[in-house]
Parts: sequence; C-alpha cells; structure tokens
Amino acid sequence: MSEQKIPEIFSTHTAARVCRVTPMTIIRWIKDGHIRAHKTQGGHRRIMRADLEDFCVKNQIPLSWIEQPGDTTTQRALIIDTNSADRDAIYDALVDRAETDEERCFSVYETDNLFDGGRLMAKYLPHFIILALDIPGLNFDKWIESAHSAVIPQLRSNAPQDLPHEPSLRSFHAAPTPRILGILSADTKLTDEQLSKLDGTLTRQAIEPTVVRQLTGPMPKV
Repeated sequence: MSEQKIPEIFSTHTAARVCRVTPMTIIRWIKDGHIRAHKTQGGHRRIMRADLEDFCVKNQIPLSWIEQPGDTTTQRALIIDTNSADRDAIYDALVDRAETDEERCFSVYETDNLFDGGRLMAKYLPHFIILALDIPGLNFDKWIESAHSAVIPQLRSNAPQDLPHEPSLRSFHAAPTPRILGILSADTKLTDEQLSKLDGTLTRQAIEPTVVRQLTGPMPKV
C-alpha cells in the first residue's frame, strides 16, 4: 500500500475524520443542507468526495490531501511500517491532534515498504519520517545518511512541478531536513551511536497518541 487512501464516497464517520469534527456534526451539516448526501438502501448516509471537497473549500476547512498555497501550518508526515495496526495508530494520532492543536495539522502518507518509502519521500518532501527499524531490507546507516545528507535538500530545490493533489508543494523547497523517528521492536538491534542519529523513538508495544504528538511537536525555527 502507499500514499493516502482517499475514497470517492465517504460515510459520515470517514467524513468526520478528514474534517476533524464529530460524526454528529457531519449529520447536522447534511440535515441543514450544507453538505449534499444520499442514503443507501440500508439508510446510511453517503457523501461524494466532490461534494465534501466543495463544502470544505467554501467553508475554509483544510482537507489533509489538499495543501493550500502559502500554508505553513500543514506539515507532511510519512509512515514506513509493515504493521498496519501501528500505521493506523500513528495516522490517527497525527490527524486527530488538530482537535487540540488549532495551529497545526498533518498531511499523512504511508507505505509498507522501503521502495515506496523512498519514492514518497522524494515526491512529498515530508517534515517527519516515522520509520519501522525492523522493516525488511533496511540498511540503517545508508538510509539515515541519505535522508540527512544533501539528497533531501537537492530534491527540495528541484521539487516536481505537477504533483497530484499537491499543486503548491514546490513552494516548500526551503523546508527543513525531515525529523526521523524510529519504531523500535524486540528484534531491533542498533548501537547507541546509531540510535543517536534518530530524532526520537517509539516502542512498538506502546504506540500512544500522546507520545506520537510529543515527538512530532513544533518544528524548530529556521
């Protein structure tokens, strides 16, 4: 799997998740005629993606897959992990933080392999990379060196000109080098020197929203 999973049809719960409100708020907006929706044969409300985007744009509600020109509050995070449950837990912690942090929100991308991880890193230029240290095929020293070397700044200064869903991404070429967070497991075998190259760590047995939010705190001023 890779990139964001953006459905063409939303339930009230998925619409609430991307709009960062409760499902009842979505239902109220539908009843008040603000969002177009239809009901299934089972009586469940469904919202077309175009209708949700139209409502959010009109009401200045940021969607995680649409970055606005000049937006300095939306930060990009890339999750590279084979464990889908942990990916979902980290995703939820980043997206849901908007409920308590009105000044910051995240566009979150995810994949279960290093090949797509490298592609997404080059394409979306993330501020944060959350990497499972037990992922198959990881050469830790080489990977960290490439992420912290001139590779990323070079990619930032030559950002693609036509990224889908990210029309303004090339304006982020001056973004700081990404902060790399490692997910530790019982099988992780790294030296203290290697661990010091990370900007923070998560323990696979204890991936809590508060820990994720703390590690992805405000970016340093540059």
